[in-house]
Order: sequence, then C-alpha cells, then structure tokens
Amino acid sequence: VAAMLAALVAPARAAAARPHNPGTPALGSLVPTEAIAGHAALDLGGAPIALGAEVKPTGGQTQEQAITSFEATIGRQLAYTRDYLLWDSPFPTAYENWLATRGTQPMISVKPSTMGGKVISWASIAAAQPGSSIYNQMLTWANEVKTFGHPVYFTFDHEAESAASSIYGSNPADFIAAWQNFHNIFVADGVTNATWIWIMTSYAFIVPPTDHRYAWNW
Repeated sequence: VAAMLAALVAPARAAAARPHNPGTPALGSLVPTEAIAGHAALDLGGAPIALGAEVKPTGGQTQEQAITSFEATIGRQLAYTRDYLLWDSPFPTAYENWLATRGTQPMISVKPSTMGGKVISWASIAAAQPGSSIYNQMLTWANEVKTFGHPVYFTFDHEAESAASSIYGSNPADFIAAWQNFHNIFVADGVTNATWIWIMTSYAFIVPPTDHRYAWNW
C-alpha cells in the first residue's frame, strides 16, 4: 500500500488551463507508509496536506474492511482514497456512499475504456460535441458527481504519459484537449463539489525535456 500526499490543482469551477510551467514544483509525491505510521504530524513548512492511500483488500476483506483495518494500523482516518473507475462505471455505488458518510473523499480516476473493453481515444474525447455519445457520457459523469453532492477529487486518465495509456493516443496535445473538454463540461454543468487534479508518474518529472514522457508536455 502506498500512502500519498497530493496537492490540489484545479477546482471544477476554475478555468480549464492546466499547469504548464517547468518551474512549478511537482504536484504530488509518494511517501512510504512506514514513514507516516506513528507520526502525529508531517512538517511540510505549513502547507496544507491530505493523507490518503490506495488500500487493497486481502484475505477475503471487503474494500471497507481493508480501509478500516489500514486506518487502525496507522492510527488515523484517511482523508481520501483512490477510486479507479472506467468510462461507463456506475457511480456512486454503496462503496462511494460509505466513503462520503465517514468523511473520506473518493479520488476518482476515470480511464477512457468501457466496462465492455472498448477504447475511447483522446482525440475523440477532445472533439466530442453536445449530443454525441462520448459527450453524453462525460455529461453523465458531471451529473452523477453533482448529484452525489459530496466533495470528490476527479482526474481523467491518470499517468497519461505512461505506456499503459498509449492505447488512447500518443499525442500530448490530444490528451490536453480531452482533459480540458471533460473539465469544461463539469464547469458548464455547474459541478462545484469536484476538485480536478492532474496526475503524472514520478519519473515524468525526472526525465529530460526531450523525453516524450516529460510531464510538462502533458
């Protein structure tokens, strides 16, 4: 289990511009669980942080049991947890409702693949117009999140620069346009309880600018 510290990037009501400045500090970092457990606080110079983790069930546990067991180990409640979903995943389920009632924000990651295995390209998402099936699915997400009513973090195709995301496209400009189109639909639909974030792998901030994976290309 990897515990994560994440900076908030783009509230849904904000402008659709993504961060694009090589001088900006990395937007998130991974901290090993053992570095956190047993410490009452983390000193990051006064900057606000939220402690979260992706917790995988073991030994027949439910997801809820896995989280509460992990929290008992580290001695604190999670502020958020990753919620990996697909393009047409149902939302919210009983699990997300449970998270909301206890005050743990779901950090929703939507990949553009359907539950049936269909791949939706970045370019088609970027070009989606009102009335199209792709646009309507993004609008469905916006409506479902708004109706959910509880605060969520929301990201589209996390780690887009990684090899795993190459099935959706290879041009960073297509990903950026898709991310912005999806985000703008949330704004137009009046979604105010979603904080949009942009997630890259750690190595994207280490490779040279000439590398295709370089974070600021995306």
